[in-house]
Amino acid sequence: MNRIVFNVPKVRSFLRKHGEVYTIRKSRSTGLTEVYFGDKLVAIGYVRYVTDVTDKSVIKRYVSKSGFRNVDDWYNLAVKLHRSRNALKLYHVRIIRWSNSLHIKKPLIQR
Repeated sequence: MNRIVFNVPKVRSFLRKHGEVYTIRKSRSTGLTEVYFGDKLVAIGYVRYVTDVTDKSVIKRYVSKSGFRNVDDWYNLAVKLHRSRNALKLYHVRIIRWSNSLHIKKPLIQR
């Protein structure tokens, strides 16, 4: 199974609270994915490709579900982490089932 790793604390927090997040990555696999916070498996999720990120304006409508307060912070960190402004893509990650180790009372399962 594919895996996606979240290392940015505010993004982890947003995903934990809302069960979904938009994320900027280089090209990656979509579909069912193991979700990690650092090296810890925390959930099974579904990754969906949204669009190519050609500039900041592309992600403006998604920032409210990114864990970031504004487009500049989000885009600049993505460029720094991926060491590139080229070939960045926007993905939507939705949690299907949390790991029991997180002790979440209500599973975020959408049917």
